[in-house]
Amino acid sequence: GIVLSSAVITDKPHGFPIEGLPASDESGKYMTYEQMKELEHEGLVEFVPHTHTHNYNHRLTDMTIEELHEELSTNKKIMKQLGWNHKDLVYPFGAFNDKVISVARQYFRSAFKVSGGPLLTPINQFAIDRIRVDAPATFEDIKTDIDIAFQNNTLGVLTSHVDQYGNLDLNKMRKVIEYIQNRGGEFVTLGEAVNEFGNVLQIGTN
Repeated sequence: GIVLSSAVITDKPHGFPIEGLPASDESGKYMTYEQMKELEHEGLVEFVPHTHTHNYNHRLTDMTIEELHEELSTNKKIMKQLGWNHKDLVYPFGAFNDKVISVARQYFRSAFKVSGGPLLTPINQFAIDRIRVDAPATFEDIKTDIDIAFQNNTLGVLTSHVDQYGNLDLNKMRKVIEYIQNRGGEFVTLGEAVNEFGNVLQIGTN
C-alpha cells in the first residue's frame, strides 16, 4: 500500500491531549486529534515534525539560536508524547541555513527541503531533497525525476501541500503513483526511508 507522511505543526488547534496546547478547531480547518489517530490506525498516514509554530513572518532562518532551540525542542517533545515520528524534520517554507542545521541536528536525525529532486549521493542529511508534484510541475517533470531515482537505485520523496494552495491535480497524482508502481517502486514511510538511506555519505555542515 501507499503510506503518506503528513507534516505536523504542533501548536495548531488539533485538540492534542497535552496541557497548554490549543483545543480542536470547530471550523473544521484543522483535523482533530481523533481524526489523525484514525488515519494512523488505518495505516494510511505517518505524522512527522514540521516545527511548533510554522510562522510565515518569523521563519526558522529569522530566529535566534535560543528561539530555534525552543521551536524545535517543543515540536520534538510533543511529537514524541503523541507517539509519532519525532526524528525527521520537514522545514517549513524550505527555510534553513547553517545556523538552523546546527540546531536541528541536536534534535533530529534528518531534515527535508521543499524541492531538489531525487536523492543523489553525496547528500547533506539535514538538507534532503524532495520531488515536487504540485503545479507548476507537470507529469513529465515528475516522471523525469522518478526515472533518475530508478536509474540510481535511490530514494525519491514526493512532496505536495495537498490542496492547500489549489495546485493539486488528482489525475496527475494517480498517474504518478501508477507509474511508480508499474516500474516496481515501493512506497514506504519517511521513517523507513531514512532508516534505509540514512547511512549514505554525508556532506555539508551537519
